[in-house]
Amino acid sequence: MDELTEFNQLLGNLLNTDTEIRQKSEKIYENIPLKNRIHLLFLITSDDTKAEETTKKINGQN
Repeated sequence: MDELTEFNQLLGNLLNTDTEIRQKSEKIYENIPLKNRIHLLFLITSDDTKAEETTKKINGQN
């Protein structure tokens, strides 16, 4: 799994209703250097495929 796919999955886990999964994901997210987070967020919003996957997760669609 490439870094962008893993980061996109992490973003989905941040929206998870399972507290344990969400909290683990929050810790992982917070430990990613800010510069890397910004870069990955930019890439995801620039990649229509990844942006669509994230939007579906936000809207509760699979």
